[in-house]
Amino acid sequence: LAGKLGVDGYAPSIDQNDSRRDEGVPEGAVDEDAPKAPTKAAPGRVDVAALNQGKVVSVDAPKAPELPPPQAVDKAIKTIQKYKTAGDGGVCLKTLGAYVRNAATKGDQDPKFRTIPLENAAFKKRVAGLVGGVTLLRAVGFAKDEAAGKLELSLEKREANKALLAETLS
Repeated sequence: LAGKLGVDGYAPSIDQNDSRRDEGVPEGAVDEDAPKAPTKAAPGRVDVAALNQGKVVSVDAPKAPELPPPQAVDKAIKTIQKYKTAGDGGVCLKTLGAYVRNAATKGDQDPKFRTIPLENAAFKKRVAGLVGGVTLLRAVGFAKDEAAGKLELSLEKREANKALLAETLS
């Protein structure tokens, strides 16, 4: 570091001015056939709507293949288990367990057991803040209702995914 810094700050070891550096180089001394440094590709288009929601998504980027729901649940659980700090992963899994258990056992009695408000402080802190939390809920059938601001498991999806809900709890 001391070799790069002079009294006045940064002191590069070579002259940065191309026109002065190339003075005195005979014409034709530059190899025109030499491979040129690769140019940086232009960035892909970005989905502005996703960017406004805090997501960076390239429109041209290939989509990840969708996993079948049981595999998506397993992958989400493994991702959540990686959170070791302050027991965040364990708290998230317990909270998800309560959501899934309530949806599976009491969901037909009262719709409140099949809905999760997205603005709920506990949900935001324990589940939404960790990668894999919302993914698990979507894999078992919850769908985001933007207008109402909640994740909801319809009765039809609950009945269709009853085995998956039970398997997720085990």
